[in-house]
Amino acid sequence: MPTSRPYPLTWFCNFVLNYQPKTVLDIGIGSGKYGFLTREYTDNWNNYLGENKVIIEGIEIFPQYVKDIHYKIYDKVYIVDALEILPSLNTYDLIIASDILEHFCQRDGIKFLDLIKVHCKKAIVITPNEKWYTSQSAVYDNTNEIHLWCWKEEDLKQYGEIVKFESCNALIISNS
Repeated sequence: MPTSRPYPLTWFCNFVLNYQPKTVLDIGIGSGKYGFLTREYTDNWNNYLGENKVIIEGIEIFPQYVKDIHYKIYDKVYIVDALEILPSLNTYDLIIASDILEHFCQRDGIKFLDLIKVHCKKAIVITPNEKWYTSQSAVYDNTNEIHLWCWKEEDLKQYGEIVKFESCNALIISNS
């Protein structure tokens, strides 16, 4: 689904507010919530309303999710598979990947995490925890919505710090 549970949102907003990234990549933009919140707590928070000094780009694999509003939130929207485009992109201060890791099989998920690590100074990867993980089939005729792997804490620990929420785990990858 192009949305997610709200449990980590306050934590995420405070993370962005404290970190103040200048370049951001939101992978799996869905409804645009994380891009919007990032814009809110960077440019808007610093009185740059309408100036978009922070570069926020997004990747979305399913074209039907991308609406006009996304082009107001994001400076650039790539409509492509993240595994295909990530190797060609620059390094970002922050990469956000919320509720998409579970849509990768284990092998592709490891490749995805490795690519994120190469292209970020910091990254936040949010995925359902074992308690809340459920199988999911295609949604809106989007086969990319199928849940393929439940990522356990031990799978994620090797990449960084884990922050636990009721329904999910947030992995913080840090290269700086």
